[in-house]
Amino acid sequence: MEKAIFENGKVISLDDYKTMGEINMTWEKQEGGSYWIPEKAGEELVGEVIEIKEGEYGKVYLLKKDDGKKITTPSHKVLQSRMVGTEKGDVLKIVFVGEEPPKLKGHSPTKMYEVYKDK
Repeated sequence: MEKAIFENGKVISLDDYKTMGEINMTWEKQEGGSYWIPEKAGEELVGEVIEIKEGEYGKVYLLKKDDGKKITTPSHKVLQSRMVGTEKGDVLKIVFVGEEPPKLKGHSPTKMYEVYKDK
């Protein structure tokens, strides 16, 4: 039997905890940010870096746009190389330049970016 342990040390079954939560807790839906997937050359993402974290394939950056919307960058290698030195609080403009054909047959094209930092 799985158990839930509270800060006061009380131990109850996980099933009881789930039931208790349905009865005694108020739930609020949490909205996550969107993931930026540029498709056309010239698309831009402008915002303040509010979080930098390691993703499955490298660093990803969470940007907050002027309208308050939160957007996560892809972890494309070229973008990561352009983001070196970026810190939380930096205001960036990221421009998707387009794709370069793969150097090896069967591989994906390389996504190309330009990154500008507000002074």
